Amino acid sequence: MPVLTAHVVADPHPPADLLTRLRRCAADHFGISHATLQTEPARRLCDEAAHA
Repeated sequence: MPVLTAHVVADPHPPADLLTRLRRCAADHFGISHATLQTEPARRLCDEAAHA
C-alpha cells in the first residue's frame, strides 16, 4: 500500500480544503491510498532555518 507523509509549506492562512485536495491529488495521480499531511506556514520555516 503506497503511503505519503509530508509537511506542506503553505500561506499562513491556507484554504480550508487544502489537505483534502492534496490527499485527492496524491490518490488520483500517484495511487497513494494513505497520506499524512501537515501544513507549515512559510515564514515559520524561514525563521527556523535562520536559527539552525
